[in-house]
Amino acid sequence: MLKLLFKIEYYIGYLLGFFNRSRLNFEKKNLFDVGSFSFKDEGKTAQLAVEFSSEGEFEQVRYFLEVLLQDSDFKVELIFCSPSVEKVVVNFFEKYRKQVRYLRLPIFYRSSQFTTKWITAKTFMMVRYDFFPQLLYMGKVLCDQFFLVSCSTKKLRQKNKFWHFIFKKIYGLFDIVVCVLKADRDFLVNKLKLDTKKVQIADFRLNQINKRIEQSTQCLENNFPWWDRFNQAILGSFPKESRIVLGSFWASEFEFIFSKNLKDDIQSKRILLSIVPHDLSKEHLTEIKNKLNKNGIRYYEYSTNLSSADVESFIGTFLEKPGVVILNLKGILCELYQYFDVAYVGGGHKDSVHSLLEPSLSNCKVLCGPKLNRSSEYDLIKMTNQDQLHIFKNSDEFYQLIATHTSFNNQLFTYVHSNQKVIENLKSYFHD
Repeated sequence: MLKLLFKIEYYIGYLLGFFNRSRLNFEKKNLFDVGSFSFKDEGKTAQLAVEFSSEGEFEQVRYFLEVLLQDSDFKVELIFCSPSVEKVVVNFFEKYRKQVRYLRLPIFYRSSQFTTKWITAKTFMMVRYDFFPQLLYMGKVLCDQFFLVSCSTKKLRQKNKFWHFIFKKIYGLFDIVVCVLKADRDFLVNKLKLDTKKVQIADFRLNQINKRIEQSTQCLENNFPWWDRFNQAILGSFPKESRIVLGSFWASEFEFIFSKNLKDDIQSKRILLSIVPHDLSKEHLTEIKNKLNKNGIRYYEYSTNLSSADVESFIGTFLEKPGVVILNLKGILCELYQYFDVAYVGGGHKDSVHSLLEPSLSNCKVLCGPKLNRSSEYDLIKMTNQDQLHIFKNSDEFYQLIATHTSFNNQLFTYVHSNQKVIENLKSYFHD
C-alpha cells in the first residue's frame, strides 16, 4: 500500500508542478545549493535523517541534534518542507558544515524519487505530522529505524473512529513514538493500542530553552548593547515583582493590555513595563509608538545603535520621567524573561500564541490571550504549573492579574531531567 501511495504522490506532484512555479523554483535550489549536495557525492554516510516542516518543529529537535553533533564524526541530513525555515536551516548548516546536509522536500520537482536517492542515513526521524507517502515509505521500507518525535494527538482525540483507524496504521509504522504529553501517550496506548514499549514522553524544546537560559549572560552581552548598565540602572531601579515584559508583542494587541490604571502605574514608576515586539520592522514599531502617543503614554526606544552617551541620556530621562521601554533588539527575548516577574506572551489576541515555555522556564507568571490553537505548550504548563499560566480577555483582567501575586513551584524542570533520559535512550540506537 505504501509503495502504491508513493507512486501516486510522484505523478500528482509532477503534474502540480506546472501550476506552482514558486514552489518548483524553491525545490530546484537543491540542484545547486552546496548544502544540498548529498553525502553520497562525497562517499560518506549520515547516521540520521530528520524531516520537519516549520521553524517551530525544527526547534523541537534542535537540542537533540546538537547533542548528537558533539561527536565530530556524526552526520545528519535535514529535510524540510516550508520555505519559512530555510534561513534557520542554512545557518545551522554553516555551524556544522562538515556534519550537516539539507534538502528542500521535493513535492513537485522529481518528487519522492529525488529524496530516496539523496538520503544516506538508515535511521529516519519525523517531527510532528508531515505524513507524506514518500516519507512514510522511506522511513518504513528503505530505513532500518523509523522514529516520530513531538507527536501530538490533541486534534485526533476529537475525531471519529475512521480517523482513529487511519492514524493507528500510520503511528504503527514507527519503531519509536515520542509524545509531548502523557495524554498523548495514553491515547496511543489505550485507544489506538500501540505497544507501550515504543511510546515515550519528552519535549526537547524544554532542554533547548533551558540551555539558552543557562547561557543567557553571554547572549545578552553580545546582543544587548550596554547590557550591564541597563540592568543596573533601569532594571535595578525596580524590584523584580514590579517588572513586566510584553514578549512577542503585536500592535494590534494594544487594547487588550493598556488601561488608565496601567498607564498611571507606569508613569508614576510603580511598575516597569518593557515591550519586545514580535515584528521589528519600522512600520510595526511606528504603529506601536502611535498607539502609545494616542493614549498619552510616554515611551523610550532602546536599540542597537545607541552609544554610551546615548545610554546615559536614556537612563537619566527615563528615571526622571518613567515610561514604556521598547526594546528594538533581536535574539534576546528568551534570555531576558528571567529578569521579569510577569510576562505577557503575544499572539493569543491575534492569530495564535507564541512560545509559552520560554517565560515559564524563566519562572515568570505567564499571561496570554485565548487563541491557543494547537499549543501543546499550554497543556504542558497547565498540567505541571497550574497557577503559573493565565488567560485573559481584556485590559481590566490583565491589570487584575498583574496586581495579584502568585506563587508556584515550577515542575517543568523535572521534565528537563526526564527528557535527558529519553535522549540517552535514542542515542543508544546509533551505537555500533
